[in-house]
Amino acid sequence: SILQEMEILTPEMEKTLNGIASGDTKAFDEALSQFTPQIITGWALLLYKLGLLEKRMGKIQKKGKTIEEKYEKFGEDHVDDPVLRKKYEEMKKKNYYEILGVEKSASSLDIKKAYFKLAREYHPDKFFDSEKKKVKREAELIFALINEAFQILSDQEERKDYDEYLITGKTKEEKIQEAEKALQAETEFEKGRILLKNRNIKGAHEFFKKAYELVHDPEFKAYYGWTKFVTTYREKNPEWKKARKLLEEVITEKPDLVEGHFFYAKLLNAIGDLVSAYKEYKKVMELNPEDTESKKEMQIIEKKLKEGTNGKGGLFGKFFGKE
Repeated sequence: SILQEMEILTPEMEKTLNGIASGDTKAFDEALSQFTPQIITGWALLLYKLGLLEKRMGKIQKKGKTIEEKYEKFGEDHVDDPVLRKKYEEMKKKNYYEILGVEKSASSLDIKKAYFKLAREYHPDKFFDSEKKKVKREAELIFALINEAFQILSDQEERKDYDEYLITGKTKEEKIQEAEKALQAETEFEKGRILLKNRNIKGAHEFFKKAYELVHDPEFKAYYGWTKFVTTYREKNPEWKKARKLLEEVITEKPDLVEGHFFYAKLLNAIGDLVSAYKEYKKVMELNPEDTESKKEMQIIEKKLKEGTNGKGGLFGKFFGKE
């Protein structure tokens, strides 16, 4: 055997392996209770001649690729089987608990038992094509899927991460990437704010755009929409209408965002829609009574509307309840 060739087969190990191989339930249960999942997994792999297969499989990779992508070389010199293919297609749609046929609350012992049962049932050596003298590709894919499910669920940390993935739909790696993107987006946003304070609208716009592309945050979107409007409206570029749409989306997505209403009010004011601008400034004041700029702009609009009607009611009177 492989273990004998490597001179690592002890009498105790040989007895246990022979007991498992012969279907001795007592030997099987003793192995489950005495040895770690890692040791038992190694024994199982060797017992089923996976010592030969591991050269092709390599180390189990991190989650992200499909089983077929991880073990695509299985298809290079193996036979395809339509029946096994159907079984594999059904199995790969399941989560790891479903693959092993256990509940999410299953104990480590339950997971081990389920794994060995499936390992005996679906080991590739049972699906050998005698005519072509080759193992059927799907059998190896199914076994690899079963093995990966066991390895993840038998490791406490891996299982914890996987359980969270089932809830959030995001892997640990994806969460780290999201955190990195969020940090980068915040950095770009702060750069934009500095430039905006220094009246470098065009430069600020580029940073706000980067921030929003990284993370679709309403606040980023508000600043991006406003600076897009300023840079395009000045040039009489019709793109300013898209900027208006961005700001309209912001106040719909997050009605309590002060910046959304404030920038939209400034846009409406710039294009001459004073009544609508006044309403938006009023909304800003409701959300932030200390906003002196909005208060000042409201006063200016009131004056413009009054002067525009020569004090004879009309638009001003209707809007402010005067005749």
